[in-house]
Amino acid sequence: MFAKMAPDVRRESEVLSLLEQYRSFEVPQASAKLTIQLSEESPSFDVPSGDDDQQLVDFCMACLMKLIPLDQLLLILSAVLQECQVLIVSKQTSIISALVMGIIPLMRPYVWQGTFIPIVPIDISECIHSPMPYIMGIQHLPEDSLELMEEVLVIEADQVLVLNSPSHTIVPLPYLQELRDKLEPLHSMLFKHTPAQRKACYLTPYSNTEIEIEICNNMLSVLRQYHKEMHHVILRGMDNIPRFKLTKPRHITKLLMEVADDQFLPFLKRFLGSQHWHFFYDNMRVRDDSIFEVKTPGPNSTGKGSAGISTCTADASSASITSAAASADHASASESTYTKRAIPISEPTSRLVSLDKSPSVLDSVGLNGNLVLSAVSDAFDVGLDDDMIGDELDDTLRH
Repeated sequence: MFAKMAPDVRRESEVLSLLEQYRSFEVPQASAKLTIQLSEESPSFDVPSGDDDQQLVDFCMACLMKLIPLDQLLLILSAVLQECQVLIVSKQTSIISALVMGIIPLMRPYVWQGTFIPIVPIDISECIHSPMPYIMGIQHLPEDSLELMEEVLVIEADQVLVLNSPSHTIVPLPYLQELRDKLEPLHSMLFKHTPAQRKACYLTPYSNTEIEIEICNNMLSVLRQYHKEMHHVILRGMDNIPRFKLTKPRHITKLLMEVADDQFLPFLKRFLGSQHWHFFYDNMRVRDDSIFEVKTPGPNSTGKGSAGISTCTADASSASITSAAASADHASASESTYTKRAIPISEPTSRLVSLDKSPSVLDSVGLNGNLVLSAVSDAFDVGLDDDMIGDELDDTLRH
């Protein structure tokens, strides 16, 4: 009996020794080497350079572009921005992890605030029925689970299928076709159509060439410009509302009226209520557009580039990238594609409060009467209860 237990005890001792070794390591600097001493060998690992966002682009985003069609990508982006539930299904765990983590850069500068589980263990697969916003990946859907997932966007990556799309909860992105036209030339350079091409990606999901990473960064530049223009539309609407507060329902109602664009309104009604927008707005100390820029650290120095995955030569790819990027830049330089019927986009100006223009006490009676009626009307429009209506009236009279 003790003889049979000996290998298990020895194995446990080796694992504990390895964990103790991990614990003693200091966090290595970028581009350094990390060496682990094992009983029979000492493998070394290169520590990748760049921040977390850049590493997600370098290792994960290209896999997402290679395996997921553009229409499905834009559907995923719309769902994530509106805090819907997104579930990615694939039999290969490395593919699930790459696809799920590759979604995060698409929504930057916004930070996902919901549940995020790249690979859901089979033992807790019931968590995919959670009512909270989530982004998850799973190997196998439990039997009959789709019947209980009417509100979840379910993408089957292996078969390139949308198993479920709750169209009544996922509002299309504003100016979707214009955005698609800008992304399509870049996405088509990465997407793998044939089984042989997709198989190569499945074998090495995290190995991407410098050319492929450059294409991903160019796609992110298009998306960041899209996010920036939509952000400017929101800011310009806020500037027309004195003492705007995101927590006041009547201010949100007035903001949507200020936007007055049929393409934006359905999406913004959901987007402005998301946790990641509130988090972004609460931490927006100054109006600085640099947050929408894509940081490109230059040539990939991690040594993980893999020849043979890309279907074109480096020279041809570089020329195509330059052409696609030039097309996107030309469209951005002209009148905004996404906001051609909205408030004109320009550098947002800070809201100015002038006390000299405030009405005197004698003149304010009629004005306050109108404000009270407006506050009551706004309160009923957004469905506030009596206590909340009272708060709105108090705030109106106080100002």
